[in-house]
Amino acid sequence: MNDLKEYTKQVAKKHGMDLLKSSMKIESMGLDFQVVFAKDTEGQDWVCRVPRRKDVFDKIKKEKEILDFISQHQSTFEVPMWKVATEDIIVYKKLQGVPAVKTNLETQEQAWVFDSELVPEAYLISLGKVLAALHALPLNKAIEASIPVQEAEDVRQTMKTRMHKIKESYDIHPLLWERWQSWVNNDSLWPKQSGLTHGDLFPGHTLVDLDYRVTGIIDWTEAASTDTSVDFTAIYLLFGEDALNKLLQSYQSAGGYVWPKMKEHIIERLATQAITIAEFAESSGMEEYRTMAQDMLQNKA
Repeated sequence: MNDLKEYTKQVAKKHGMDLLKSSMKIESMGLDFQVVFAKDTEGQDWVCRVPRRKDVFDKIKKEKEILDFISQHQSTFEVPMWKVATEDIIVYKKLQGVPAVKTNLETQEQAWVFDSELVPEAYLISLGKVLAALHALPLNKAIEASIPVQEAEDVRQTMKTRMHKIKESYDIHPLLWERWQSWVNNDSLWPKQSGLTHGDLFPGHTLVDLDYRVTGIIDWTEAASTDTSVDFTAIYLLFGEDALNKLLQSYQSAGGYVWPKMKEHIIERLATQAITIAEFAESSGMEEYRTMAQDMLQNKA
């Protein structure tokens, strides 16, 4: 795709949208999509997501169903409302707020809107409220909306299956494997219920206002009804235990489901992140991610 701006303009035009090429700004924010920000002839701001690979196409329909469901059943935070959703492009009105961090995929340089060494309390408190609202969405209604729902015990069995599948193709350090087995077989660590999750909730997918409060969440490609701990691991990874404690306190105060060993469970789940990277490597065919996963799997953690 030699001229992404021209491609975006022409594809959007097929769907009745007149985007100004001169207004376009490209931001390579994600692994699945290239992102183009643009204005139309009336000055409306739009976000255009162009799939990077064929394997992304299968996720688009599922993501739209989840976004429609979320927007219908809560008003605590904004999510994209797609005007166009095809195999070639996704277009939606730009939401309020800005990403908490932007990452240049080529240089890996990060631009934060706040000091990442001293994460604002307003960010953690508001994120806790947002997650409580998301995870409390009615799963019975999700089933009616054709969204697959996994029960808590099924989530654990799925994790066991994922572990063994990765072991067939990768070398895993014996101590790491032992840690995984200890975690996945410990009843006391696991939740008794599941919830609708974002699945890839690092700060770049959270939109914040001028006071660093979370106003919206974007990029729902990995959303699923599963173990809600998946939405807490990035905060622990990036900001540490104190930040995780504050997030969990806010989450519980807002009505979020917290079980006795939830924090320990979140920390143990983070130790399995190489599985997700390995699965991405297999689905995308990107050899650099296979190498990254193998390096992580050889770490005894």
